[in-house]
Amino acid sequence: MKLEKIGLLLLIGSMLTFIGCGDDAFKSSEKQITEFSIDGVNGSIDENFLTIDLTMPSGTDITSLKPSVKVSSKATVSPASGATVDFTSPVAYVVTAEDGSKVDYAVKVEVVKNTEAQILTFELAGLDPVITASVDEEKKVITAAVPFGTNLKTLVPTITFKGKEISPESGGAVDFTHPVNYRVTAEDGRIQGYYVTIKETRSSDAELLTFEFAGLDPKVVAKVDGSTITAEVPFGTNVTKLVPTITYKGNKVVPASGVAADFSSPVTYKVIAQDTREVEYEVVVNVIASSEAELTEFSFDGLNPRCVGVLNPNTKIVTVDVPFGTDVTKLKPTIKFKGHTVSPASGVVQDFSVAQVFYNIVAQDGKKYGFSVMVNVNPFQPQITSVNRTKFANGDQITIQGHFSETGNEIMLRNSTNAPVYPTITKETSKYIIATIPSLAGAGDYNMTVRSYVGTPSQGSVLYEASKITIVGPASLTPKILSITPASIIKGTEEKVYFKTQNKVDLAGKHATVHYLKGSDDKTTNSMTRDVNDYNSFYIEVGRNWALGTYTFYLERDGYKSNEISFELKENTYPIPTITSVSTYEPVEGETITITGTNFSKVSSYDTYINVRKIVNSMGYNYPYSNVKATVVDNNTITFSLPYVKASGQTPGELDGHVGIEVVANGQMAHHHNDFMVKKK
Repeated sequence: MKLEKIGLLLLIGSMLTFIGCGDDAFKSSEKQITEFSIDGVNGSIDENFLTIDLTMPSGTDITSLKPSVKVSSKATVSPASGATVDFTSPVAYVVTAEDGSKVDYAVKVEVVKNTEAQILTFELAGLDPVITASVDEEKKVITAAVPFGTNLKTLVPTITFKGKEISPESGGAVDFTHPVNYRVTAEDGRIQGYYVTIKETRSSDAELLTFEFAGLDPKVVAKVDGSTITAEVPFGTNVTKLVPTITYKGNKVVPASGVAADFSSPVTYKVIAQDTREVEYEVVVNVIASSEAELTEFSFDGLNPRCVGVLNPNTKIVTVDVPFGTDVTKLKPTIKFKGHTVSPASGVVQDFSVAQVFYNIVAQDGKKYGFSVMVNVNPFQPQITSVNRTKFANGDQITIQGHFSETGNEIMLRNSTNAPVYPTITKETSKYIIATIPSLAGAGDYNMTVRSYVGTPSQGSVLYEASKITIVGPASLTPKILSITPASIIKGTEEKVYFKTQNKVDLAGKHATVHYLKGSDDKTTNSMTRDVNDYNSFYIEVGRNWALGTYTFYLERDGYKSNEISFELKENTYPIPTITSVSTYEPVEGETITITGTNFSKVSSYDTYINVRKIVNSMGYNYPYSNVKATVVDNNTITFSLPYVKASGQTPGELDGHVGIEVVANGQMAHHHNDFMVKKK
């Protein structure tokens, strides 16, 4: 009984203790996320690591998802279930138990990467009209045709596609002159290629629309009738160089627009389509016949001076004055006119001794213009056409060409200081006068006057004043030697001596002569006279047989003797060459011949050369091959090539009998006497 009372007391004490602790002793500490789902996709909850992972379908926008969250009984969660959350990065969900304890869950949402990589549309929006390419998804080939002439190098495609990116990018300029590979990359990294080909379309249009000559005034527009084009241009148009302006449909026209062409005969033009189709057009240009019929000039060009007629437009009479003495029965007129023909024709000899000669000009359209010609012979008048020169000395002859009286002419020379002088006429004709300058005429410039008497002196005279002439003193006629080159030579090494002179040609047209004394040449001994034609230089050839020593030269003309000048011909002390052998005695034309001997090397400035000498008879020889330059191998050997030369009196290549070879080295000569025959190649 006592024990029961004790147990009861303990029980009552425990209950009092429990009641004294409050409600907290009975609150739940459970704080779990039991379910986590988004749009039907359940998350994977890892209680050990307090993480929740979800994988959403491709294309899900994870920036605004509304998860459904279930937690332990009496627990709460934040963010709350159904709240919109951005899952671009992991999100902490906090679960709070009934007793206030908390736990954090890290929620991570991923999206399944898309495997799609596909070009949906491919357009060239910059063209007019827009070109939409054909996409062959099965073959992964894209093709488009653009208008002919489109610049394929800078096309800008607009592309729609499935995938993460495309290369080249949409909207960027691309060169499509060759096919281009496009690459579409899916979200999961997979790459799909497309082969894009853009080609120009080619039109078959080939038509010539307009053909005109815009450069003419007024502009000429041709008529296009089918394949025939005709144009009429004004009279006088140069149809050989017309420049057409052409409009057409097609790729090009040949010949091109703006290119000059000769339309004196029909010209064929081709219009070529973009697809190479050709259409031909024949262009015919006709010149409109002119109604012009007009005389522009009537003259006698064969007379001296030329005689031009004067037209009276009222009477239509052409009057022509011709020189005294003109034979008017056989005059040949030159007629210039506007029109088609003139009759009688220009250049046809006519008898103009009649009162009038009638002419008709006919225009291209048949219109006629008539006129007549009257020829009047002028009274006699002397005329000077030329003088043989302008400078003379006393005693020189002067020849005056022109038109004069056959007798009774007079020449007067006058200057400002001297009294008139009268050259003595030695011969006079109707065409020229020859006279002699008098000795009393002083040096200076003169005006020359010719007087021709008509009939008798009492009937009067006609004067003509010619250009000035100049009379020079005798001293100016004296020839002079200025220099000689060289002043000395070694015999055999020089052939010519050069002189510079002045006044070698006198004013009468005579040539000075050159004299040189001492020595001899192959023609004349002691002295030689040469005719000197050049005015300020000449040369003398030094003969092979000239003797050594000093030679003195001077010029002489009409008794005037020049100064003297000398040069010295010196002895040749160079070694004399010798010939010991010749490589062949039956050479062929063109063959190289080798000669051995001595003293062949070049010492002076003179080249070594070969003469092949043909003995003609006991009195002489000729040189079928002469001055052939030799090649000096060394002092004892030379070579030369036998030329292809036809010798005098020989057929080509046939030099037989006594033929010798001369070697000339440093002006010294050696001769080799051996008979040989030159064979024809």
